[in-house]
Amino acid sequence: MDWPFVWTLFLGVAMIIVLKKIRNKRCDPAGLTHVFLTTIMYLIVGVQITYILIKLGGTSVTDFYDELKNDGFFNWYIPYVFIAVTLMVTWLVYTHNKEKRNSEIVSILKGVRDKMNALDDIQSYHELLEIMEQDAGNRLKVRLKHGRLEVEDDRQRVDLYLRLTPTLIEISRIKVANPRTGVGTKMLEWIKKFAIENEIYHIRIGIGETEAVQAFAQKHGFVLAQDELPAKNWNLRLEGEL
Repeated sequence: MDWPFVWTLFLGVAMIIVLKKIRNKRCDPAGLTHVFLTTIMYLIVGVQITYILIKLGGTSVTDFYDELKNDGFFNWYIPYVFIAVTLMVTWLVYTHNKEKRNSEIVSILKGVRDKMNALDDIQSYHELLEIMEQDAGNRLKVRLKHGRLEVEDDRQRVDLYLRLTPTLIEISRIKVANPRTGVGTKMLEWIKKFAIENEIYHIRIGIGETEAVQAFAQKHGFVLAQDELPAKNWNLRLEGEL
């Protein structure tokens, strides 16, 4: 019997089975222990099958070993096993890193999706709407869709338009019914709190043409963007906590 061929065939089949099991297992202690025990089982079964075939061939294990040694079996078999194991480890490392990267991408996308869901939930703006309703003195009309919040009252005394993304909140319109009463400051403080709770650390005022807006922006720490001509956007970078 061509023993080198038999062992090579057995090793190839065993490696394929073990690789499939490792691929289907999580990289946790229980999964890796299962794969290790499975590998040992295949080795034991291979030794037993070899022993039975040797006995059926009418020879002894010692004679079989001497025959393999004289045929130069170990001269090429050991390097072959080393190369095969090296390739297997390389494949496992590559697969693990690829799955890790894919998992990180999925986690990032899930975080963005969850954040956008929170930004599109009207209940998230309950406190802000209460501030504006008290200022207006009547009911508000609210539209929220695809990260855009529009609020106004029937008499157009208050007006607010926010553009919300996972990284930026832009105030495109803001109007209060009772200026110089702290309503604008309350609204901005709520927006800053809401931004930090949703891990958004950049707020922009995109209506900086009027003196009132410029004064409001400067009072609350906004900085005029210098990389735009004409410069009209005011930016505020938030820290991790209020």
